[in-house]
Amino acid sequence: MTGVGGLVDAAARKRIEDDLDCNFVVEAAAGTGKTTSLVGRMLSLVLSGVPLENIAAVTFTRKAAAHLSEALQERLEQAAANERRGKRKSLLVQALDTREQAFIGTIHSFCARMLRERPVEAGVTPDFSELDEADAAVLRDRFWRKYVEELPEKNPQAWGGLKQTGLDVDSLQPLFNSQAANPDVEIAVDSTGAPPDVRTVSGKVFSFLNQMQSCLQDVQSAAGNGDKAAEVIRHLLARRVHLNSASTPDVIEFLALFPREKAITLKKWPDRNAAKVIKQNLASLRTSIDDLLTEWAGYRYSFAVDVTRPAVPLYGEYRRSEGVLDFGDLLLKTRDMLRDNPAVRRYFSARYARLLVDEFQDTDPVQAEIMFLLAGEASDGTDWRRLSPRKGSLFIVGDPKQSIYRFRRADIGTYNFVRDRILHTGGELLTLQTNFRSAPAVCEWVNEAFAEKLPARSTAEQARRVDLIPGMQCGAGPSGVFFIDHPAEDRIRQEVLQRRDAEVIAEWIEKTVASGACPDGKPLSWEDFLVLTPYKKETAIYADALEVRGIPCDVTGGEGIGNSEELALLLPFLRAVADPGNSGALLAWLRGPLCGIDDETLYRFVKDRKRLSFGKEDLPDGTDPRLTRAKGLLDESRRIVAFYSPGAALSKIVDLLGLFLLAGSGKAGERRAGVLAKVLHLAGEKDFEGATFRDLVKWLEDGPGQEQGLPLRSGSAVRVMNVHQAKGLEAPVVFLANPVPPRDITANSHIDRGSEPPQGYFLVTAGEYNKTELLRPPCWEEIKKLEANYLEAERDRLQYVAATRAGRLLVVSATTKSTGRESSWNGLAPFLKRDLSDIQFELPCVEKPAEAEQLLLFGEEPDELFRKDVSALRGIGEERAKKVSSLSGEGYESLSVTELTHRVGGRFPYGEDGDGMAWGTVLHRLLEMLATDPDIDIPLTAGRVGITEGLDSGQIARMTELVGRIRESAFWNRIMASERRLAEVPFMVKTAAVSEKEKRGAGYPESLLLSGTVDLAMLEGECWTLVDYKTNSAGNETDTLAAYYSPQLSRYVRHWQELTNQHTRGLLWFVESDEFFDEKGERTAP
Repeated sequence: MTGVGGLVDAAARKRIEDDLDCNFVVEAAAGTGKTTSLVGRMLSLVLSGVPLENIAAVTFTRKAAAHLSEALQERLEQAAANERRGKRKSLLVQALDTREQAFIGTIHSFCARMLRERPVEAGVTPDFSELDEADAAVLRDRFWRKYVEELPEKNPQAWGGLKQTGLDVDSLQPLFNSQAANPDVEIAVDSTGAPPDVRTVSGKVFSFLNQMQSCLQDVQSAAGNGDKAAEVIRHLLARRVHLNSASTPDVIEFLALFPREKAITLKKWPDRNAAKVIKQNLASLRTSIDDLLTEWAGYRYSFAVDVTRPAVPLYGEYRRSEGVLDFGDLLLKTRDMLRDNPAVRRYFSARYARLLVDEFQDTDPVQAEIMFLLAGEASDGTDWRRLSPRKGSLFIVGDPKQSIYRFRRADIGTYNFVRDRILHTGGELLTLQTNFRSAPAVCEWVNEAFAEKLPARSTAEQARRVDLIPGMQCGAGPSGVFFIDHPAEDRIRQEVLQRRDAEVIAEWIEKTVASGACPDGKPLSWEDFLVLTPYKKETAIYADALEVRGIPCDVTGGEGIGNSEELALLLPFLRAVADPGNSGALLAWLRGPLCGIDDETLYRFVKDRKRLSFGKEDLPDGTDPRLTRAKGLLDESRRIVAFYSPGAALSKIVDLLGLFLLAGSGKAGERRAGVLAKVLHLAGEKDFEGATFRDLVKWLEDGPGQEQGLPLRSGSAVRVMNVHQAKGLEAPVVFLANPVPPRDITANSHIDRGSEPPQGYFLVTAGEYNKTELLRPPCWEEIKKLEANYLEAERDRLQYVAATRAGRLLVVSATTKSTGRESSWNGLAPFLKRDLSDIQFELPCVEKPAEAEQLLLFGEEPDELFRKDVSALRGIGEERAKKVSSLSGEGYESLSVTELTHRVGGRFPYGEDGDGMAWGTVLHRLLEMLATDPDIDIPLTAGRVGITEGLDSGQIARMTELVGRIRESAFWNRIMASERRLAEVPFMVKTAAVSEKEKRGAGYPESLLLSGTVDLAMLEGECWTLVDYKTNSAGNETDTLAAYYSPQLSRYVRHWQELTNQHTRGLLWFVESDEFFDEKGERTAP
């Protein structure tokens, strides 16, 4: 291999490409070039005469597969171009001609290909469909509901066991889900356990309650003072008389309510000494009760398994009847086909003679079995653990330090076994540690921070330490690891601290980009920043902080779109549309934000009609107009549902309700509109599945499993994601956000793969915070500690993955307390030495000296002037609407209201603005900022924005004077006094062309999908006023210009009124001459 002779791991890299008959396990640390190594070996195989059709490269994600495929194509083309003639040239040309014959993809697509090639032997239909995780979850829920409905009739014994132990079927679904996700695992059960001794503990409790009855007056006094324990005791005293003939489950439920001793506040009791005795008794009793509850949860476990275990094979049959396979099916059916059919195994072993596997540390254990069945010698039998891979048949790349998907069945123990098996059968271990991603200062810090976390030799739970060796030199500018320090405050809520942290990060990113910071001589852009959170939930907090500042961001790995605010607003209405008799849904919608009808109005309406419903007849005169509007929306939506397919109907209902306007104009509008767009996109796909509208509503209620909305912006954006989504990614600047303490590690399952078949232990709990054990697997106390060790080790690896994404700068959020720093990245906190404020970039990259002089005109320090990409910010609304319009299908022409105005009005009636388009852009931006923050520093802000758009100092001075005059005007004071004002509001609406001029021409659709941006909307009483700023220096031509622009404003007014159902008027405001015209083009007073 050329170009690596000076590297510490040069010999290993050379062997990857040269030693093709040796099986290798390559442990490649972060940033060491795994893709380059894979491509290099594939190229060497081609040059050795191995046809591409005999090579399979298995990746972890589709994105990684696409990247690997592209890299191979480029390498083949480059190699072919460098060869003039001969055998090597011929082999390369042949490889390029047959490039598509090599398999490069995920393990699931690899299995699907083999199953479709040999469906008879696999026992599947050739036309099976593959379920992704989201659709598989929906199908699983549907099956479970069907299964439990039939349970009393089909399995009365199991049903009786449920009744005997007080279990309800809903509490069993998590146990079923765990078994369905692990069909290769046998659930561990101890069915010999006797029922716990409830009578002894209940006797102690009843004796204690008798004592409390004797001092009932003290109990009631303490309860009146707000003592939590006394309140519970008083409640239990009232209930105990009903327990004489109660069943065991009822007694258990009663005991579970018993308070803990810490619920007693001594000063709230009349007699503190007596309260101390009660507290001691409570502590003893609660220990006995907790022990009993633990025994009870273990006793019930076997009964629960009797119900759920038979459901797993039935669920498999259900999938087959539906003609679908989930990811587990793909793996297990391929495994079974290869293991149980020698002829098929020989065929595919020859077909894919060379297997290359990427990211093997995160492999499913069944994947390892498939790999060994394909690569192993047929004469060795079918037990994959005893197979010996053929020489050169297996090339595995991974980094056990980055194994972070245990919750998805990734098992570091499987990785360790495969590595040791390959070494035992003649293969070798190669280590890559030269890092080409991170600056030397980052590499050195990572080595120090993880020196104690990772052992020198791998263990059952943890990977061995391999230090990073810097392979790149860092150019000019700061590099290394810094921290954001949040001083600790008493009783501060975690969300407050997180939002404060998000503000600091967003502000720093904004200032850094605006200042033109240029590490290595290249200005930083939005895409150079990556914000990582440890958990999904926090991503929205950091995305919100960025979007509020107008910073574009892409969110990955956040909470599913099923949790979106827009869907929560929409669902009650959709339920009411789908089911006219659902008064609960109707009430939720009428009282919700989309209607906002108060309870008094609803009470009068129901009192008059005797029930909450809308019939087919019109509402009587005098009915509250909000109710009349609500009925109209319901009636129109039901007509839409009757006429259109479910997906198309949903799209039209969203338009009817104006939800895109609501989503796009609010906080974090771009992300919220993207979520709504994703919902419509997925709903449209349901049309092809034959779903009814009620099916669609049920699917929405279950929560679509997609994790993010559609991006409504192209180009550069800050990336925000939870760390599990960051594998394989990198950025020059990485923030490890979330300065709150890490969550406690809680084990709720464990799979023992040391036995055959593997044994599964699955805990089921209830309650979001104070979790109660409902179902407890056998030996759980020991098993839980074992699993906690694995999870603790994985948390260290998760921090390693996060820390190694950074190229130049790594910034860790932390909270400083008297005991030291802490954060979600707690293991890294002790190694944080430099504050974020220590980062000092070079002066901005400025091509023209004159621009540097301008930077100094508006402040003492140049880096205080934040050069924003105003043109990009101003385009957000139009981009958003155009992106959304592309989702709505064919049959509509998409264009902006401005484009429609030019089409209808013809040539612009007045020459170009004397100050050019930049003048108008800056003035619009400043008025937008002034509308949201009337106290802005006008000279400084005008200077910042004006420089960005290229205004000279004279224009900036005039702009400053003009905006100052506007702020002091009577009309602007009226704007500031309005009940509500919205600046730069994007909207999108479907409408019909009202004239031939509005159509593009013959053959084009008559329906238009119009997008636009309202400069300013203000609400005064029940009337909206839309203000359209005009920055033209029109002289005596304002009447002509008003006539030209008024159709555009008239469109805005009409569609705003349709969307809001409120009276709306329009104003054209020629700001320099302070003249006003209405939407008809007639002069008017403001």
